[in-house]
Amino acid sequence: MHSGTPGIEVPGSRQMADEPVAIRATGFSPGENVTLRARTNAESGASWESSAVFKAGPDGAIDPARDASTGGTYKGVDPTGLLWSMRPADKEPHFVRSTSDPQKMTLEASGHSGKAGADLELVFRADGVQCTPLDGGLQGAFCSRPGGAPGPGVLLLHGTIARVMEDTAALLASHGYAAAAPRYYGADGLPPEYMRIPLEYFGRALEWLAARPEVDAQRIAVMGVSRGGELSLLVGSRFPAVKAVVSLAGSGVVFNGLPANPRDNRVDSPWTFGGEPLPYVERKDTPGFTLKAVMGGFTGKPLATLPTYVNGMKDAAAVDRATIEVERIGGPVLLASGGMDNVWPSSALSDIAASRLLANNHPYPVERLDFESAGHSLGIPYRPTTSGRSKPGPGGPGLDFGGTPQENARANAEAWRAVLEFLEVNL
Repeated sequence: MHSGTPGIEVPGSRQMADEPVAIRATGFSPGENVTLRARTNAESGASWESSAVFKAGPDGAIDPARDASTGGTYKGVDPTGLLWSMRPADKEPHFVRSTSDPQKMTLEASGHSGKAGADLELVFRADGVQCTPLDGGLQGAFCSRPGGAPGPGVLLLHGTIARVMEDTAALLASHGYAAAAPRYYGADGLPPEYMRIPLEYFGRALEWLAARPEVDAQRIAVMGVSRGGELSLLVGSRFPAVKAVVSLAGSGVVFNGLPANPRDNRVDSPWTFGGEPLPYVERKDTPGFTLKAVMGGFTGKPLATLPTYVNGMKDAAAVDRATIEVERIGGPVLLASGGMDNVWPSSALSDIAASRLLANNHPYPVERLDFESAGHSLGIPYRPTTSGRSKPGPGGPGLDFGGTPQENARANAEAWRAVLEFLEVNL
């Protein structure tokens, strides 16, 4: 028996990008095979698509939160499967998106009973949120809600992939935080490489943020991802203005900086303070790793850099010198990592920070999250996680993030919820 006219139900044509999309198809015949499809575009314009095959229930409906996909880009019951399982239809290996503009998505349901479609916008800026360029010698974006009493602020720090995290800043602003997302290398007026970057730049960023009328200077957090997670712990330990720290896939140990050319063998500190380089642990490449890196530049195969960091950590004296004095952080700390991180051992490196806080009787709460089957990429939820790699750099391959697409998606969602709860409780 046919159950009516096929249609797709979503909560509305627009919803916040960090909320799961509740998709439901209706009007099909009970037991009918129905394919759901989703399409969106990365910042480059490249198309990403997903699909899932279902049997319509007795009510003629398909609900991914209730029904198991038997084919397509994911299988099983997963309400967000159509989002994280998207794959590139074009030849683009990594989903890149940093803008706070809405992300447009099209949905389609098709079976022998007919076809239905719907359009959806995933919104990063809630009503009233504004994003403007940073000034005062800083490069990047600042997002906040206009008017009202001063509220908490967040300084966002990217990793070695230099980008303005405007998307994350806008989402935080949508939750009530004034967020500054500076770029700190690889652009005009900034250090050209991930080497010898002055920590004073972040001190100025904190001063700029504290001076904003939207910000309560006594409620400022710093949040970083990847090498930005290392940096967030450093900044928190050096500047008393920081009242809480979030480190995602970060490190309690400073590692050497990275030259712009991956074939450049220079080794130096990534950070300076007062003009002096900070101690660091040197990554240790092996001939086999170097060969993989060279071949990856030709084949495009992503590179797991994990062994180089593990080898570097065998120098116990260097690790001791380069361990960040996290006990100097004047507030709570959240450390999150993935147990299958193929970029660097973020679980072990975050444990070093957590252990040092415990050993020094840190008087503030410390939250430690480790996602056993997740990789390196912890960030905004409900985005494609199928590529599992970074965008290739100049002259070199992309990085293998590790983890499985489904577990990475789960970790992103849980980590983001944990970040919002941590900031709400502690700011």
